[in-house]
Amino acid sequence: MAVGKNKGLSKGGKKGSKKKVVDPFSRKDWYDVKAPSMFSNRQVGKTLVNRTQGTKIASEGLKHRVFEVSLADLQNDQDAERSFRKFRLIAEDVQGSHVLTNFHGMDLTTDKLRSMVKKWQTLIEANIDVKTTDGYLLRVFCIGFTAKDGMSQRKTCYAQHSHVRSIRKKMCEIITRDITSSDLKEVVNKLLPDSIAKDIEKACLKICPLHDVYIRKVKVLKKPRFDLAKLLELHGDGGGKAADGVVSAEGVVVERAEGYEPPVQESRGCADNSTALTIHLEILTRTDICKNMTTVIRSSMEMADITQRRFDDLPENCKSDILPTYSEENSLNTGSLNDPVIMPTEGRHNATKIRRLAQKMQIRHSADLQ
Repeated sequence: MAVGKNKGLSKGGKKGSKKKVVDPFSRKDWYDVKAPSMFSNRQVGKTLVNRTQGTKIASEGLKHRVFEVSLADLQNDQDAERSFRKFRLIAEDVQGSHVLTNFHGMDLTTDKLRSMVKKWQTLIEANIDVKTTDGYLLRVFCIGFTAKDGMSQRKTCYAQHSHVRSIRKKMCEIITRDITSSDLKEVVNKLLPDSIAKDIEKACLKICPLHDVYIRKVKVLKKPRFDLAKLLELHGDGGGKAADGVVSAEGVVVERAEGYEPPVQESRGCADNSTALTIHLEILTRTDICKNMTTVIRSSMEMADITQRRFDDLPENCKSDILPTYSEENSLNTGSLNDPVIMPTEGRHNATKIRRLAQKMQIRHSADLQ
């Protein structure tokens, strides 16, 4: 090999130069994210995921995604009391192009927390684990700051340690009382206006005046087993008259496609014995059916519209073969067919009888032709 010669360049250039460049967004689909019915704005936003390919399903890639949305966007309200509160929503199911979410937590923005911390006051925090009536285990954090009394001339408003413990205990009591007696939907409805924090501020007024009391954070530690019916009820899609237990007595018109025909029901037997006998007599008198015994057995069960034929119309040789032991009381002259000796019923034994009689008739028919 000559010095300075690049063997790779002589074989077609750089490796991988012919690789096709594909836009990664061309194999992705967009889905709409829907918030639960507790919020005014149900349309949270959009998210994208790779299309279903092979064993990788698109819906599985969407589940368990967490979306963090401001309360001002969820309520369509740009009020300052709502803009600093963020709700976390987790995707639990995919219905068509919609991603159904559920409550997954709540938090305050960082700028709001930093703006509340000041000098010359005492910060009081409390947290407790509580369980809702529908099985959600939540960890709730509360925060508050001491405030000056109206008659105080001091620069500071510090609280004693005994007061801090009493306030923290009161916070835990009120949080436990309000959440343990409610389900998750009612808890979220209480977090929207922050009514729990207002109750804490009123209850602690006798111990020490507080201000800037908020439920700082809510975390979902455990949740019950996934139930699609409860999720649809949370989104308002599982309601209706049937869900309320009210059923209308009036009928409902069912739309059917053009050319619809009801399915053919299987025959459970004949109306009387004479009808059953005439059906089998009609089968036995047909020479073309006798040539194929499978058709004979199948037709004996399905031919419900055969024209009834009287027993007297048959040839004498057929009568002697079919009813060899017919009683004299119900003779052929009387025309009574209510008590025939051989009754056609479903089963292997009767099919064998039909086959034998058909073979006899076929032999006689061939003899007559000769």
